[in-house]
Parts: sequence; structure tokens; C-alpha cells
Amino acid sequence: MRFLLSYGLLLLCSSLLQAQVNNPGPFTALSAKLLMIDHEIANPELTDLQKSYAIELGLRRQLRRELGLVLPLRFGNVDVGDFVNHRFAAAELLLRVTPFGTERGLSPYLQGGYGITAESDSKPFRHVPLAVGLDFNLGKDMWCSVQVAYKIAEKEFRDHAVAGVGYTYRFGQADRDGDRIPDGRDQCPNIPGPASDNCCQDADRDGVADEVDACPQQTGRATAQGCPDEDEDGVPDDQDQCPYDPGKKRLKGCPDLDNDGVPDDIDQCPNTPGSLYTGCPDTDNDGFEDPDDECPEVPGKNRGCPEVTPAMQDRLARATNRIRFDSRLDKLLPESLTALDDVYDLLQSNPGFQLVIEGHTDDNGTEENNQRLSELRALACRGYLVSRGIAADRIKIIGRGAARPRADNGTAVGRELNRRVAFTLIPQGG
Repeated sequence: MRFLLSYGLLLLCSSLLQAQVNNPGPFTALSAKLLMIDHEIANPELTDLQKSYAIELGLRRQLRRELGLVLPLRFGNVDVGDFVNHRFAAAELLLRVTPFGTERGLSPYLQGGYGITAESDSKPFRHVPLAVGLDFNLGKDMWCSVQVAYKIAEKEFRDHAVAGVGYTYRFGQADRDGDRIPDGRDQCPNIPGPASDNCCQDADRDGVADEVDACPQQTGRATAQGCPDEDEDGVPDDQDQCPYDPGKKRLKGCPDLDNDGVPDDIDQCPNTPGSLYTGCPDTDNDGFEDPDDECPEVPGKNRGCPEVTPAMQDRLARATNRIRFDSRLDKLLPESLTALDDVYDLLQSNPGFQLVIEGHTDDNGTEENNQRLSELRALACRGYLVSRGIAADRIKIIGRGAARPRADNGTAVGRELNRRVAFTLIPQGG
């Protein structure tokens, strides 16, 4: 009993929430069921009762999509604890609620109402039937039904449970527009039209009924409300800003390959999602979009690159002046390590930069030897920084040989100044 009430309440709530779809209009149906009856479940004080069987014949008038009236008649025998089984006949008037309509593959329903039962050796008595069931669609106008019910009788020991299975056939559907197409299959039940046009009038013969066709005199597509749609994107040609390229409705029919909300025809980066202004990304979020960012993976304000501050430049200049090598050797003198430690600290605190090390020599020796020596001196500095933990790919070396002296090679002091390395910071990715 609790199950019937709970399930019925659920169906009634669903009926109020469900949208009106596929309304077949009023129709009449006949049904036949085989029933199994059990009085013992409802009357636990009675024991050893036998289940019995009955036949039900029903007439149903479906008034609208979710409401109908049912007139069932039942005939059979029941065991109610007496010496002989009782023959009975029952008639009922039921209200049937089908929350989701009758046209689905599976259609649950709820029934309730009023009934009268007459037994072979007693006066007729009243009862209240409550039932839930499920219709299985077998095809055009045919259903198989399963149902469970509970009967609350005014006579003692006559409450009982019923389970049944049966067959329903529908006939006599309404035809409001007189086109000989039943309303249940007529997509335009108020406008007469041939079956070839989905039962609707269709002046342009495009398969879209005139009553919903936005372009009733032009052959179009159903996806575009009956209007021409050259690129088949669902946007009518007269509203499509890209009528020959399939696109998105929210972009007025224009494509957007990268789905960034900017149509491809004005997207400066059509294959990469980006901002709504140009369609291009800003990978480092520094306000410079990647095509205009000289350092697209490192944030900065200098055309998208980090800035080398005057203080950083001063530290590099001091390091350059303090790096010393023996004449014609690439071995760093001990006092050079302190300068390299300062360069290391600078790189550690500014991870967005790379270091360029340029090696230089005086003009003693051949050009080939000086070029090689300048490279070895730059490598010596690089090796020290890498040994401290700087990634090798952050340091680039260049050998300048004796080509760029900063002092006079004709003096001992000048030659010593020319035996040097120079440090320059550049943004990573710049």
C-alpha cells in the first residue's frame, strides 16, 4: 500500500513538471487482462488462502495527453477463508494519470477511483481501487500492460492485492483538421495537409510546415526553420555572415576553429585559442599577445621581455672588470671566482634571463689561436657557473679573439685589460 501511494505521488509530481510533447489527442481503447488475486497479503489474520485468478475487460477514454477515464469489469473466483470459493463480479470507474504521455516506448501510469463488487452469496459492497502500471508499446495502437493494485473494501476481509498482465488496443483517434490523419500522428492537427508533408500544409515543398516555416515561399532546410542555408550550419543565409562556410549560431554563422569566440575571418590566430580582442593567446600573461611578444614565454614590459635594470648592468660590468686569466692561458685566477659568484647570484634571482659570455684576448699569437683561447676562457666561466647549479642551456658562449680590444695592446696594462670576458643578460625566449 505504501509503495502504491509513494509511486503515485511521484508520478503526479512528474506530470506537473513534464513538458507537453507528442499529444495524440482524445482516443478510445479496449483492454483485456489476466489477474492474480491475493486476500492473504491484506488480511494477515487469515491464513492458508489460495491465490485466485480473474479476467478483466476494460474500456478507456483518453481525454488528453496525461488524463483518461477507465471502466473495467472483472469476473472470477476468490478464496476468502470460507468452505467454498466465491464467484464475484466488479465494476469500477477510474481516473488514469499518464505523466509522460501514452506515446513512449514505456509509459507508466497511476489509477484510482471507485468500485462496486458483487459476490455470489452476499450483497454488493463498495471498494476503492488504487493501481500503478506500465504500458509497453508494441507498435501502432497496441500495448502490453503490467499492473499492480490494492483494493480497499468496506466489507470485512475483502481488502486484497491484485497483479495483472494484459493487452490494449486503441481505435477512434480524433481528427480535428479533417485530413483523415489521426491527431496522434498529425504534426499539424489544426491544419489539413497530406501525409507526404507530415500532415501539414507546405507551400514550398521543403518538408517544413507553413505554420512554422520562416520562409514559406522559399525552399529551405528544417534546421534553418525552412529557410535557405547554403552551408547547412543552421543559420539562414539572410542572417549568415559567412553563408558558404559552416559556422556557429552564436557567431552569426561564421566558423571558429579554435573555439575562442572570435570568428576565423577576423581571428589573427585562427588555430590557437586566444583573447576576444584579436583571437591570439598571451602565454605569459604579460599583456603582450604572442605575435607581438618578443619573449612569449617570459613575462615582461619591454616589448614582452623582462628589463635589464641599471643595477643589473652595473653588477655585470663589475664582474667583467674582475675576471682575470694568466697570459696565453684559459685558467681563471683565484680572484675571479668572487666575481663569478656574483654573476651566479644574479642568474639565480632572475630566472627569466639567459647569460651571454664573450671571451677576449690580447693580440699576442695568431688569430686562430686567439679565437680558440677566447672560446676556452668563456667556457671556463660557463663551467664554473654550471658547477654551481645554473642550467647549461641558460648560458651561451662567444669567442671574439683579439678582434675587440678595449685598451692599447702596445702596453702591458692594456694587454691585461684585453684578456677578459664580458657578460650580457638577455631575456629567455628573446
